Amino acid sequence: MRILALSALALTAFAVPVSAQVVTEVAGMTVAHSQIDMDALPLGATTTAALNAAGTNGGATMAALTMTPKAAAAGVYNTQVCGYALAAGIGTGGTVPTIINASGTASFDSMYVSIDFGGPVTEFGTMIGDWVGPGVFQFYSGGNLIYTHSSSTFTLCGDQFYQMTGGTFDRVDIDVSTTGGNWCLMNLYVEQTGPAGPTLAVSGLVAGGTVTISATNCTAGGTVRHGYSLRGGGPTTTPWGNLLLTPPYTELPAMTANGSGAASFSAPVPAGTTGVSVWLHAMDLGSLTFTNGLAEVIG
Repeated sequence: MRILALSALALTAFAVPVSAQVVTEVAGMTVAHSQIDMDALPLGATTTAALNAAGTNGGATMAALTMTPKAAAAGVYNTQVCGYALAAGIGTGGTVPTIINASGTASFDSMYVSIDFGGPVTEFGTMIGDWVGPGVFQFYSGGNLIYTHSSSTFTLCGDQFYQMTGGTFDRVDIDVSTTGGNWCLMNLYVEQTGPAGPTLAVSGLVAGGTVTISATNCTAGGTVRHGYSLRGGGPTTTPWGNLLLTPPYTELPAMTANGSGAASFSAPVPAGTTGVSVWLHAMDLGSLTFTNGLAEVIG
């Protein structure tokens, strides 16, 4: 009995440590989050602030998104295409985040992407394009690599979601291969590390009908300024951040939020405008915070 007990103790003492953190793929996000669809952003160079502002649920809360050049050759966005994508601007050395599409501005430099979430999170999601195969995701906490996950194969317009158990992470580095390969991002799903901010939504945007523009999570009793552009989604620099409207834009009558922080505005949509693209954005004056931006097409 003593020999068996000592043997068991020895095996325990010299067992290989197992990491407490494990990342698995799940069907979808289960925590409060913001989706950044690259179709909601204008083509061209972009910033972390503009990406955050384009996110749903009041905007994403990334502290930083950075790109680092890699050795692979420049790519052309012509495989697994699913709308606009985030990549490194061609000729920038793989460092400038740029919104591209599958024609005209399709070329892009090779890069790694690193996302700093600004605090501990447990979930993250993305859609990768111009790549047929798995992705490589390295999860960090406090600057330390705590888990490497090789994903299942990305499919056309297919999102993937990752959940960590046994711990949290505050940064993820994204690549598709340890040896080469080019790729781009069409969607990002970012767990929110703070309360949801002001959120803009629109309904009834149909020619000849009545559109309702609504804002939630605003300052109770406060004023919400909002407007639209027929030229694009900016960004236009302001002292309070990026206005996601391209000049010339039109400011609509201000809304007043109720005691729950919700406000709305209704107006007729001119007949004969079906198919016209329109971009909308708003600002909660009480908190001097922009909402998410909207890119819509009149039905």
